[in-house]
Formats: sequence, structure tokens, C-alpha cells
Amino acid sequence: MSISVKEIKQVLRDKGVTSLYHADTVAMSLLYLESGGLLPGDAWEVSGVMPPSRRRDAETRPLGMFHDVFFASCDEHDRVQRYNLYGPVLYVYSLEVLDQLAGQEVLITREHPLRWAGERGEELYFRSVQEMQEQFCAGDICQYVAVRNAHEPIGFDCLQEIVLDDPNIENDNFFRAFSKISKLKKQKGIEAPLTVRQCRKCQKKFCRRSYGTLSEKEWEYYFG
Repeated sequence: MSISVKEIKQVLRDKGVTSLYHADTVAMSLLYLESGGLLPGDAWEVSGVMPPSRRRDAETRPLGMFHDVFFASCDEHDRVQRYNLYGPVLYVYSLEVLDQLAGQEVLITREHPLRWAGERGEELYFRSVQEMQEQFCAGDICQYVAVRNAHEPIGFDCLQEIVLDDPNIENDNFFRAFSKISKLKKQKGIEAPLTVRQCRKCQKKFCRRSYGTLSEKEWEYYFG
């Protein structure tokens, strides 16, 4: 499998993709801001600290992709009108972020990574430019841009904005999260704006209702 980052970027552009999206929990997002960029799922282990909000990932995410960083080609919250299962904080990058990854292995998944059941192999990714041109669909929430074995933070030079969900639920989870992210973003000199997504204004309001089904532990996982 030999597909350059330049070729992947061109296929994405040809398909109408202009931004890449990475969602995560508030806890992981704070680590991103502190570290100067996006990190793979094993970042907590590398740092020697794994708070409760990351333990579920360690147990459920197949080990083979725990060292990768994934980008979607759309805002999944907006696409399916429910909260993003990966977390309420969305990092929106311009497609130009791929230029920073020219020296790394970047691939596009054929299927949702959580369906891999720990299996690895070339069949999990598109193997040629022609396959991508024929089978990749912009906005497909099962196809991801995967930065394999990301050893360095994916910096914020191409970050367009950070979006934080406000579920409009009567608890202080959102306010604590907004305060922490806003304060750390300012301390680190990150210029991209922090945008609040008002879930009560979402077109079909499924996201607000789905947030309303979360248990106390799930609130802690996403916003803790």
C-alpha cells in the first residue's frame, strides 16, 4: 500500500472536503491544549496518568488503533443530529493540516474502526488512489482519515475552531468545561475561536434529548 499524503489530500479536495474533524472528551481536550496538539488514544498511558474518563477507552478501543489519530470528513453531531459518541469537544482543522503530516503514514479507513474487532491489515484501508476515488464518500461517518502511530502532537497551526456542546441540561458540566477550555486556550495562545454549540437550537433537537439520557458516569466520562 503506497499512497502519499499529497494524493489523499487531493482526493479529499476533489470530493468536496475542506475541513477535518476530531471529537473527544473534555479531559482529553485539556491534554491536547496542554500538549500543543492532538494526541493518540494512548496519550494518557504515555503521560503516566489515566483518569476515570479515559479508562473506558482503554478497555473498549482495539489496541491496534490506540496509537492513531482519527479525523472525520464531516461534523458528525450535525450530520446525525445527536451528540458525538467520542465527546462534546470538536476540533475543526483545515484540510491543509495534511501538509504537516507529509512524513507520516496517513490512510483512509474503509469501515468504522470500532468494527475492526482488533484486526489489522491492508484490507482495512483503501489501497490505491483509484479505490479512494471510487469508494470514498465525503460525509460518510464510517470512513476516517487515520494518522498511524502518531508520535508527535498534531499542532494547532491549521486549527479553524474548537466547538463545545452546550446540552442545555440543568447541571454545571458545560460551564465547568467551558471555563477550563477557555482559560487554557488563552494561556497557550491558541488563536482559533472557541464556539459554543447550543443543542437546543439544533434542527431536530435529537442531540439534546440524547444528552438527556446520559447517566452520571457518562456525564463524568464526557465532561469530567
